[in-house]
Amino acid sequence: MKCNNCGHEVKEKLKYCPICGNPMISIDDSGWEKIEVEEKIFKDVPEDNPDKNDAVEQYNIKKKKEIRKEKGIAALILTALFVFIGCLFIIPNFWSVYYTFKSPVVSKFIDPDSDIVNLAENNGVIYNNRDNVNSEFKDNLSNMIYIPAGHIGIVVDNDNNLYFINCEDLTTEYIDHAVGYSCSYYGAVLYYIDDGGRLKVNDLANRKTWIHKTNNEVVSAAMSPNSGYLCCEETWYDVNNGQQYKACIVDKNDNVIYEYTIGDEFYDLLGMSNDGDTVYMCSYSLGRLYCLHDKRLKTIYWSNIYNADQLYLNSEQNKLLFVNNGKVYYHVAGEEECKEVFTGTNCIVYPKANVDIIDNMHFILEEDFDGYVICEQGFGNESKYYWLNEDIKPIPFAKNDIEYTVETVTTDKHGYKFLYTYGSEIHYATLNDGKSGDVTLKDIKDPVLQIVSDNQAVDIWISTAGNKIYHVRGDAIEQIYEHPISDGEDPPELAYDSLTEFLYYTTPDNKLIGVDKEDEVKMLIKGVKGFVPGTEDSGDIIFEFKGGAEYRIIFDKLIRFDDQ
Repeated sequence: MKCNNCGHEVKEKLKYCPICGNPMISIDDSGWEKIEVEEKIFKDVPEDNPDKNDAVEQYNIKKKKEIRKEKGIAALILTALFVFIGCLFIIPNFWSVYYTFKSPVVSKFIDPDSDIVNLAENNGVIYNNRDNVNSEFKDNLSNMIYIPAGHIGIVVDNDNNLYFINCEDLTTEYIDHAVGYSCSYYGAVLYYIDDGGRLKVNDLANRKTWIHKTNNEVVSAAMSPNSGYLCCEETWYDVNNGQQYKACIVDKNDNVIYEYTIGDEFYDLLGMSNDGDTVYMCSYSLGRLYCLHDKRLKTIYWSNIYNADQLYLNSEQNKLLFVNNGKVYYHVAGEEECKEVFTGTNCIVYPKANVDIIDNMHFILEEDFDGYVICEQGFGNESKYYWLNEDIKPIPFAKNDIEYTVETVTTDKHGYKFLYTYGSEIHYATLNDGKSGDVTLKDIKDPVLQIVSDNQAVDIWISTAGNKIYHVRGDAIEQIYEHPISDGEDPPELAYDSLTEFLYYTTPDNKLIGVDKEDEVKMLIKGVKGFVPGTEDSGDIIFEFKGGAEYRIIFDKLIRFDDQ
């Protein structure tokens, strides 16, 4: 067979092209690129076997699970049978109860007990974690928003056509063409502006659409996190005053709560509160922040606010935290202006782990911003770190010259923790009852190279210059990998895949290894040169073989990577 990368004729038994290093991977009817999977516990191959040395080997540990299943399958069947028969006799309306629980619950989209369906895409081809593939948007996908626990979402192509997508089987249905669009905080409700300047709201769970009743053109909108209220920014032309704008606040049935005439300036809508009483706005042309509260519009910040990536809203969206010109500001709806809480030269905010980003806005799932970490960046190791306490006042850390940090703050019943390294020491900075502390987890006697973590910073992994990898969970730390140091070899690189919750790392002997959160090896690929630059930060696991071929890992499958 021929190599699909360089065209070289390769013997059938080889899994790796001897010319370019491209793995010889076949493609099945569903579009997946397949790798042979060994149905056994992995045992490394002796280095003197040339055919196996450069082979691409992927495996999962199924035999253990199969043995356990075989032992308990009879008991499981009998138990299920007795329960089922009992339900038929004891519960008269068993079938109605069954279908009630099977149907989606519209009001609850984030269900921790739900069977999560995750999506991923590569060049517009959509994949899910149930081995389904959708290629109808190949090279024509602009955005994808979905709810893992709700199994629903939308897909947007490059022409801003909106499609409903069923995450379970990846079937789609055309909705409309949009000029602008967004989703409610939990993604359950789509709202968009069509070609005629009309605002339409689509309940994705019930597949119902309503149109905002107005004679004006809608140019912007913002929805409350609970989908209960919507702020529409409308515009019209007045012969005496020119272009005019107003904010119209409506409930979920399009009943008008109140209207406020803004004037001749267009404002970006940042957030709408759950009670419908507060709307945060921004004018980038004037560089100002506004708060529409209690039917009054107030200017809360006057000076050049241009960096929307530094804006943070709380769960109710009636409080705002932002960084601008080296200073940190805080505002509560109803107050006349922002309060300056920190002054620095170049600040970075580390939010709590429960944060979400929609349209460059950062939302947290809690009421307040206590537990945030502020870094005042300096030269070299001169940066200083501070906690924000419940009064939104900065409290300095025990140590200032921090070298590496995890990107989010973890919480527990005792307070907040922020993992960092200091020399060869691994530390937790703590904030308990408003008091700052410091805990040394371990002195690893080795310079730290990299830190990665899951989305909630519960599981954290650290690589060192001594070819070691440590796994941190809570206050426990365990070494999970070590390789002898040799001249000319690169130390391990780390990348975390949030879709499968696997840690991937490269080894000095040209392997790529994937482990789960219990540190069990789930994938091993040989002949790997390393990760593509930026992989550890982007969340896309892309690696390069020694011959130059690049592949992306999507739900444990290898997909040929094309950066075009």
